[in-house]
Amino acid sequence: MTTPVPEIALSPDEKTAPVMLYTAAGLARGLLVLKSTLRANIWLRTAAVGEFIRLLNTHVMTFGGGSSQTTTFREYFVPAAQVIAYHPVPPSNEPLDYEENEANRKMEAVTALVGTFRFHGLIRISSHIPLSNNLDIMHSEFLSLYQVEIGNSFLAGTGMLQAPMALIRPRAVHFGVK
Repeated sequence: MTTPVPEIALSPDEKTAPVMLYTAAGLARGLLVLKSTLRANIWLRTAAVGEFIRLLNTHVMTFGGGSSQTTTFREYFVPAAQVIAYHPVPPSNEPLDYEENEANRKMEAVTALVGTFRFHGLIRISSHIPLSNNLDIMHSEFLSLYQVEIGNSFLAGTGMLQAPMALIRPRAVHFGVK
């Protein structure tokens, strides 16, 4: 006999958005619970983030010993401090977080190594100083990466995931420039 799974109720001022969270242990894909007034693509930068990030109907993939394991949870909690990267599940039609005509800014192609994942994309930096100096003076907990292609050598048959924008924790990743 199976026990029915209770419906998880949201507050009237809440919504869900499909997102992907990357940690040192792996990847979680689920429905983020957030306030209705917030944009999912920049949510991780807001004061609305608590100690734990709550996801519903979550698929979790962990890596170890050259293989991956997948587990599913009805409700899943991730310590916010352990999140290295984050983005809404593509396709996402939310506006990006910058003005295209902003003076003295440029896009620079980088690869960010996020655990076993590679994030190839563009970082928006000052046009007056090199990337190394931009990284040294950066004080934000998360930075935006645009036109992102995400791959993982443990998942060779899956190809590259494309997202318009991802947030990454710069002090938890390695950057490479080709």
